[in-house]
Amino acid sequence: MADLISKGEAEGARVVVDGRGYSLQGYEGGFWMGGTLLDGVTKDMTVYREEIFGPVLSVLRAKNYDEAVG
Repeated sequence: MADLISKGEAEGARVVVDGRGYSLQGYEGGFWMGGTLLDGVTKDMTVYREEIFGPVLSVLRAKNYDEAVG
């Protein structure tokens, strides 16, 4: 999941909220991922084409309502 976030960032998405490096008190040895928000995602990016099974939201912006639902 962290690799996909990094790949999205490298492809031009902006990481608004970064959940990489999240730790939970008392469970510091675990493998945790906090919520992550990627903005500026486009249809040619890996984070758009591949399903991410985790707390990652990719925001794809539309010019208007018709483009968003059409």
